[in-house]
Amino acid sequence: MQVELQLHVAQQGVWAFQEEQGRLPTVNDAADASKVVALALAFEKEHAVLGGTGLAVDESVVIRVSMHAGVQLQPMCAFWGGVVAQELVKVAGKYTPIQQFLNHHAFSCLPETPPAAADAAPLCCRYDDMIAVFGRKFQEKLGDLRIFMVGCGALGCEFMKNFALLGVCCGPTGSLSVTDNDRIEVSNLNRQFLFREENVGKAKSECAAARATTMNGAIRVHARHDLVAPETEHLFDEAF
Repeated sequence: MQVELQLHVAQQGVWAFQEEQGRLPTVNDAADASKVVALALAFEKEHAVLGGTGLAVDESVVIRVSMHAGVQLQPMCAFWGGVVAQELVKVAGKYTPIQQFLNHHAFSCLPETPPAAADAAPLCCRYDDMIAVFGRKFQEKLGDLRIFMVGCGALGCEFMKNFALLGVCCGPTGSLSVTDNDRIEVSNLNRQFLFREENVGKAKSECAAARATTMNGAIRVHARHDLVAPETEHLFDEAF
């Protein structure tokens, strides 16, 4: 399907809409999406981005891009933040930065059936963009997840940050139990970003839990210091 080229044409349609209307397409708005499709078709007719490959504009791609062009999702922001940071390092002179468009999509994450209008309606809360894409019921499921996370190092910090910002384990019955028997060292600070210099020598799980709570006071996180090993099986039994 040459999805990269399809994304390029779709994005051009969104930009043309923004220039014409002074705003991005309204989230989940079929009328705005229809206008973006028309603008994308006009762009393709003029520039033949897909024409050289024998492909026509895939209107379903344009519609999906238009429907969510005004949405900011935390994982996508984290991904693009990493890309931008890497490009800034390249600009410093040692490597060659990207000199063309970079298109990326996560269509596989989208629900097969979009949420009903009532389920996707905003609640005037921090999760409205997630709700617009996945629905309120899905967001509530994230909030009520009960997760046991072993280790709170580089990956653990990233997970906890994502959980807090996405509302995972932040519901009335949600729970995030994190255990790590390690303490913070100076060498951890360059990659375990929930920790600061004043945390050196303290328990990783406790400091990470405290930092996550500052990101989202609703997160229900329980810090433990227990090693997960055969000799501690009695601590993580069936009841746990």
